[in-house]
Parts: sequence; structure tokens; C-alpha cells
Amino acid sequence: MANTSVLLGVLSGSYPRRRLLRCSYSAQRAHMTHLRVLFLVGRPRNASLNAPRGGGFGGVPDLGAHDVMALPVSDGSAAEGSAPPMSGSLTALLKVFFFLQFAANQPERHIVKADDDTFVSVPALLAYADAMPPRYFAGVFESS
Repeated sequence: MANTSVLLGVLSGSYPRRRLLRCSYSAQRAHMTHLRVLFLVGRPRNASLNAPRGGGFGGVPDLGAHDVMALPVSDGSAAEGSAPPMSGSLTALLKVFFFLQFAANQPERHIVKADDDTFVSVPALLAYADAMPPRYFAGVFESS
């Protein structure tokens, strides 16, 4: 696994789930040198994309944390008098789009997307990534 490097983007709209996943990943810390995790969150309408490091605001306590990527997508409920939030599937699609756009210019060899309700076994993920050919797509692809 020496050459394996993975960027894991986790679609997340739940701060409590991010806290649990951070604990899960820290318990697997022996393998974390080969994995970078980014939680992909929509930024609240009243929040800047340049949140101070470690300073949460706008209803997202960890906005600005080193492992949180705030995207120009609205998450959650709308404030009174404002436009309604986007539907879940459109929000998720836009989060994936912005994540892949970002990931295309990152040094990791493999790009993985997960949801915040998914447990990821880091050793298994790295073993699968190590066995994959240079270019591949894997996963569940849905069509309507």
C-alpha cells in the first residue's frame, strides 16, 4: 500500500454524524497516513466560504475545521422569508460535482465518495484501492 493514496469525500449534513465518523477514523489511525478525509457540507446562506479555522458559525459548528469543505450549496432548512432549500438529491448532486472538480487537482491517486451514514473500513478501502487499475469507476450507479 505504499503507493496508495485516497481522498475520501463524505457528503454530510449532520454535525453529530461527522463527530462519530471522526472518532471512527481516529480509531483506524494506523492507516490514516494514506487517507485524507474531507466532509462535504453546504454552507449556510449567511456564511462566508472563508470561515476561520476551527470557528463554527451559521449553524455549522465545525465550519472552518481542517477536514470540512464548505461548498456553495445550501444545506438544511431555509430561514423565514428566504428561498426554500434545495431538494436532497439536487444538493447531493451539486456537492459531488464541486468535490470532483476540487479532487481533479489533488495529489491523491484515488477519489472516493461516501455518505455520512456509511461506515468505511480504512484498511479494506486502501486494500481495494491498491488492487485497482489506474483508471476505473466503481460503485452503485442509479438511473431513473
